[in-house]
Amino acid sequence: MGKQQGKTDDINLKDRPIFIAILFLPLLLVWRDLTNDVWFLLNSGRYVLQQGIPHIEPFTFHQGFEFVMHQWLSTVIFWGVYSVFGTVGLRLLVVVFYVLTVFVLYKLCMKLSDHRFFVSAMVVFVPSVLFGIWLSCRPFIFSTFIFMLEIYVLESFILSENRKYLFFLPLLSLLLINLHASMWPMMFIIFVPYIIDAFAFRIGNISGQGYDKKSLFAAMGISLIVGFLNPYGWQGMTYLLRSYPHVEINHIVAEMMPPKLDETIGFMVFLAVFLVFLVYLLHKTGRTKVRYVLLTLGTAYMALSAQRSAVLFAVCASFPLAWYLKDLEVKIPQKTETKRERILKKVLFGLIIVAVGISFLYEPHTLKERNLELAALDDTIDFILEEEQSEPMVLYTGYNDGGYAEFRGLKPYLDPRAEVFVIENNKKDDVLKEYYELETGRLHYKDFLDKYQFTHLILTEYDSLYVNMLKDSDYYLAYANEEYALFETIGEKTGD
Repeated sequence: MGKQQGKTDDINLKDRPIFIAILFLPLLLVWRDLTNDVWFLLNSGRYVLQQGIPHIEPFTFHQGFEFVMHQWLSTVIFWGVYSVFGTVGLRLLVVVFYVLTVFVLYKLCMKLSDHRFFVSAMVVFVPSVLFGIWLSCRPFIFSTFIFMLEIYVLESFILSENRKYLFFLPLLSLLLINLHASMWPMMFIIFVPYIIDAFAFRIGNISGQGYDKKSLFAAMGISLIVGFLNPYGWQGMTYLLRSYPHVEINHIVAEMMPPKLDETIGFMVFLAVFLVFLVYLLHKTGRTKVRYVLLTLGTAYMALSAQRSAVLFAVCASFPLAWYLKDLEVKIPQKTETKRERILKKVLFGLIIVAVGISFLYEPHTLKERNLELAALDDTIDFILEEEQSEPMVLYTGYNDGGYAEFRGLKPYLDPRAEVFVIENNKKDDVLKEYYELETGRLHYKDFLDKYQFTHLILTEYDSLYVNMLKDSDYYLAYANEEYALFETIGEKTGD
């Protein structure tokens, strides 16, 4: 027999479904329990549809807090889906946007690599895992997709020299400012490397590509102006600048902390960054562009500074590898496939489909079966609501539990909307700093209780107040289950 021939440009069409199925295996990560953030999002969407868009914070007992609901349109979508399809609908929504984001990334990689399927599939896999980790029922599913579309539009404009692609950018800006205003400035951070690379220059080995600058500046300018088309105007556009960075947010919100190698998610972030730079170190014959270098370095720094930025690294640092590796020669032997090999491939493909299918079909029937901790909180709130209140309720919950209390109609001390409770946003009180000082022992618990005169406190044994409340003579343990303890004032008990 003659020598087997190899090809360097592609995987044959019959083998591609297996590779595509592997790309979407992270769907198993996406199809998971909802985070605690979903409850304040659902509560917000319900409020907007019933009461309109708020400008004064309506969900806690604090009075007169200035308020920007920076993701108002996202919350309306979430509530609309939930009210019709329940939690299954919310999960499916996340899956749809995960698939769309991965698909656009794949199409972009195919375009930049001159339609080399193997290179594109290899490049897309790592970001598809990061998307699987980070995309949940939060506005991030929309903003991540918008950033992916923005880059696709910009790259298509450069490759085709067709200005019509840029017409989509103002529309993306309009959607982003209303779906997830806190991420709106990121759209223009992505713009910057493209603006720089639009100038033809050379500094040593670094050179700008040079392309239609006037059209790019015009698109960016119109996109900036369109940003004013949101219910909060300039306040919505600058929301990010008032919210981050913040010492208390960086300590309380886990996703704002730098990744750690000894934690699973942190390890995944470091691994993703390492793999991207390893490609550049090992394949030294590839060529890149100024905009790709800036996007990769900038988002790598962001990802190593805050875990949540890993998804931005996945969007901005992965696709440049398709261009860099487009001349990579991968010899794939061409041979006649045996019957056994065909059967094995079909079995593998079938197992992948079954695994994904099982993850979709597995949906426990009740809230208690799906999340025992949330069920325990639900029972605690039921106990409060069934009581006859002798005085107006002043409720304390910890950071993670306030959102669900609000969803049930109560008005607690705070909830997981961290940036709402910093004075730069609400203009009245630095509640988040106060909470942080309470949790770290810098604020005496009695001074805190005296300030607010709480009638009810929902605590776990991990809350800093828990041990003190057990021995405080002004409160008694009214209810407890396996997760939560409810303390009430003595006055509430006696009716005084």
